[in-house]
Amino acid sequence: MPTAEQVRAVEERYPVTLVGSFYREGSRLAEQDYQSDGYSYRYAVVNIAGMTRRAVMRDFKAVRQELDFRIAEDITPG
Repeated sequence: MPTAEQVRAVEERYPVTLVGSFYREGSRLAEQDYQSDGYSYRYAVVNIAGMTRRAVMRDFKAVRQELDFRIAEDITPG
């Protein structure tokens, strides 16, 4: 999960961007209630405004890279 400092830096760099994360580091997705369709998980919401679709997509790509969410494989023994 990105740190609070990483989120603040992104929100400062892209002033119209709002980042909402549903989890904390170490959270197990399977133990959460944020499944949108019963098979996949929503782990964050990023709202970006822009003058054109191209600008929004460019900024979203940069924000996604800067936030660097990482999902680890389940390593539960069993």
